[in-house]
Amino acid sequence: MAGDANLLYRAMEKLAENRNLARQWGAKSRELAHDMTPEAGAEKWVQVFKSMNADVARKRDNGPIAKSLHDWLTLQRHWALQAKAA
Repeated sequence: MAGDANLLYRAMEKLAENRNLARQWGAKSRELAHDMTPEAGAEKWVQVFKSMNADVARKRDNGPIAKSLHDWLTLQRHWALQAKAA
């Protein structure tokens, strides 16, 4: 449970006592992190804002908010392309 210091302590203690488990968890973490690129992160934000933009458009005709979200999406794509080119 989030915020449970005792649970965190027990989990850390378990890892400290079981090196094999710590290696397994480390390998899995590295595997998961491999797909966490700047491009993937930017794409997730693009999807979040697209969803928000669609919600705003459905709920009311609010041009300035929709335009702001569109501008933000454009900027996110630009940053992702810059990161990919670097």
